[in-house]
Amino acid sequence: AALEKDPENPDALRLQKQIAVKTELTQIEQRGDAALAAGNLDAAITAFEEALALAPGDTALAGKLNRTRVRRGLDQARAAIDADELTQAEALLKDAQLLDPDSEDILGLLAQIETQRGYDTFVQQGDRAKEAGDFGRAKRFYRQAKELIPGKEIDQLLEELDYAQYLTQA
Repeated sequence: AALEKDPENPDALRLQKQIAVKTELTQIEQRGDAALAAGNLDAAITAFEEALALAPGDTALAGKLNRTRVRRGLDQARAAIDADELTQAEALLKDAQLLDPDSEDILGLLAQIETQRGYDTFVQQGDRAKEAGDFGRAKRFYRQAKELIPGKEIDQLLEELDYAQYLTQA
């Protein structure tokens, strides 16, 4: 009504612009929420970044953006761990940790990476000792690996070691 009486009214123009920005912000944030609910983290992050550009002081929106970035980092790190790309997984987790230093998920995955590295090192040392014919030393390394990550793979290596040792004694 104020603009109808005075189309140049600065207060009414400012209010009209604020309403338009708030409407656009709400639509963008809803788009981000929908993308997040659908598991499309990249689209959600893009929408939240766009919304935050319109409302740079919105701490709730900034928190939502950071949580989504952490979730994406965790998802990408898990995929890297599954692909045995531990260095890449660790880098992704360190980036996510900057956003959420106390995340138990991040700390748990970092611990998992360290355990896997220890396991891999013991297996490699066991393999080298086996190749050198030092079966007792190989068995100690394989058992240390088994303490870190028990499973069929290490059990198979121990069985193969016993068989190789048997063959050399026969």
